[in-house]
Amino acid sequence: GDTMQASIDYTKVEPVPYKKTVAYINNFIINTTQFLNRFNYLCEKKLSDVSNQIQRLEITMSILEIKLASIPGLEGEAPPPAPVAQDAPPAAGGAPPPPPPPTHTPNTNHTTQQPTKTTST
Repeated sequence: GDTMQASIDYTKVEPVPYKKTVAYINNFIINTTQFLNRFNYLCEKKLSDVSNQIQRLEITMSILEIKLASIPGLEGEAPPPAPVAQDAPPAAGGAPPPPPPPTHTPNTNHTTQQPTKTTST
């Protein structure tokens, strides 16, 4: 135990030169700043790419909605009901079949408002 421990009197050891300490700190600051700048650049680039892809998808969705709206006979009409077999067994537990889907929901056009919000920002 005691033979491995070196007895050093730190009052007699020369201090690390001031200029060397400053050089180490400056080097650390420069390297850290370069890393953070590069990391920031990559994050902003990826965020910009994702934003561009979302904008393209919103534009495509708007175009598809306009194309669908231009087809005559689709506005406000429910799809034709599926044929129901007369001898179909009752649902499990004797529950009645689910009701047909609603013909119009008030929230169907919420996607057409998003492109105007994103393009104005």
